[in-house]
Amino acid sequence: VVQQAGKTVQYRFYTVQRGDSLGAIAHKFYGDAAKFTQIYEANRRLLPGPDQIRVGQRLTIPAITGV
Repeated sequence: VVQQAGKTVQYRFYTVQRGDSLGAIAHKFYGDAAKFTQIYEANRRLLPGPDQIRVGQRLTIPAITGV
């Protein structure tokens, strides 16, 4: 849980496994591979691009309301 100036946001974390893609991770957590952009945006400082994840990286998975 992260708190910022009157706002609380919940995050989960996921360690990238062999064969993963942001789309596959989004499907696992949100049921929709198209929501990979939310994961990418939450991890921009770690990822040069949405298709450049590495095994062993620990990604922040933001909660999405309505999921």
